[in-house]
Amino acid sequence: MAEPARPQIGDDPQYLVSEETPLLPEVNTATALEDEEDPRDKYKWPVILITFSLIFLLELSVGVSTPAWNALLEKGLCAEAHPELAQILVAGDDNEVCKHPDVQGRLAMYRGWSYTLECVPTILLAVPYGLMSDRWGRKPVALLAFAGIALITVWYEVVFYFPLPMWTFLLAFICYVIGGGSNVGTSMLYTILADVVHADELASVLFRFFAVFMVSSLIANPLGGFLLSQGPWVALLTGNLFMLISIAALYLLPETLLVRRWHDAKAGKTAGPSRSPTPQGVEDDEGLKKSEFRAVVDAVQAQLHHGLDFFVNNKRVVVLMMPLVFETVETYVVELLMQYSTKRHDFANTFTPLVIKASYFLTLKSASYIIMLTVLLPAISTFCLTTLGMSPLKKDLWLARWSAALIILAELVISLSYTPALYALGLVLLAGGCGLPPLLRSLLNALVEPHHVGILNTLLGFLDTLGVMIAAPIFSQALGKGIQLGGGWIGLPFAAGACIAALATGILWAYRLPAVPPQGRDDGEGGDGV
Repeated sequence: MAEPARPQIGDDPQYLVSEETPLLPEVNTATALEDEEDPRDKYKWPVILITFSLIFLLELSVGVSTPAWNALLEKGLCAEAHPELAQILVAGDDNEVCKHPDVQGRLAMYRGWSYTLECVPTILLAVPYGLMSDRWGRKPVALLAFAGIALITVWYEVVFYFPLPMWTFLLAFICYVIGGGSNVGTSMLYTILADVVHADELASVLFRFFAVFMVSSLIANPLGGFLLSQGPWVALLTGNLFMLISIAALYLLPETLLVRRWHDAKAGKTAGPSRSPTPQGVEDDEGLKKSEFRAVVDAVQAQLHHGLDFFVNNKRVVVLMMPLVFETVETYVVELLMQYSTKRHDFANTFTPLVIKASYFLTLKSASYIIMLTVLLPAISTFCLTTLGMSPLKKDLWLARWSAALIILAELVISLSYTPALYALGLVLLAGGCGLPPLLRSLLNALVEPHHVGILNTLLGFLDTLGVMIAAPIFSQALGKGIQLGGGWIGLPFAAGACIAALATGILWAYRLPAVPPQGRDDGEGGDGV
């Protein structure tokens, strides 16, 4: 019996259809991609506007709610210590009983343990979620992270409303299993920006991203205090409203992994590890025998190999991540400024005009940060690129070096600030170094291979959490010891901070840019052994 003729593909008789013929015809991918418009031009401004709105709303939500959480937690602990007063206690009221060292000691302990426990899910899950973002997308991981943050706020309100025993307040960290916590969420926002912003623009965009965060904090602090004066639940409901708006805005965010994959394909790179091909028949047999559990294990192993590949092939990047860890420790040192200023300059540690005067210094710091991030650093960046002719990588590295050096000087001035004027000078100098985190993030995103951007930013979030988790008890103890010793010793944590900043600065000045940038980056600038 004659074999039936196979149909042809198109008009070419050389190509015949068979069971092995692809359903879709092959195309010249490289040629097609060269002809396409760069998708970053389409997505850049919508993504920038939405991510800036997200970080503003998220910080506003948390900043407005935090004073109410603290007031309700203090009230709950006070009621547990003095059950006879439970019915007359008012959250946020300066009740002398609630200001007793026993209650305040438990309050400090609960705050410390709460922060430590909330770091645990981020430390355990940051890398898996980062790998997930490189495989399945940034937006799903960001949605999970924001959902986890929202669930924590709901849990706090459940504990305070019923009320439950105050120790259940500490169980909120379980919600961070969903999404990995706020650091994973913000890392996804960094990754999304890095996907759609050109390398020479990324540092300036990150400057403004940090500035939006600072503006939101500047608004949230007085707004949270005012709403608390109207009632803690007024503040919490307002915070919930901002949180809901931020989650709704997140749904409007486009998936930028598609943009990253476009550049990977253009550079001839794959998005991750793949297993060696096996004969079709053997693969089918194994597929029938393999359990679902085994399939999950194989997927996890593949992702772990992907993560290991990042560390093995990006040793320079890993070295450059270390200064960012030290800078994270510096961030916690800055958190001690209010308590330090009230003790160092004889401000009474109560709600009086003297403490309001101390808070004015922090307002000066925030204002200096905003001016530095929105005006001075972008102008200096443009000057370095256009007038001095620096490459984006060289510019970011040089500015990071000098920012770190300014942090050393600022910490030393603050630690030795015997007068309020000297303290104010230290805060202004500290603002001079505030560009270090966005500069390092911009530099790292430019150095890493495109398909590793997601895991890079998530690792930075992981290191951020780990650094603060270690720094919190150490520098709190240092401040306590300094207060106990009195005099100039009260500046001990800031002197220690200057030493840590010196380590970060040393790494940055010793670091040398690679001679050839990673494939897939669009800056086209190699290092010159700076």
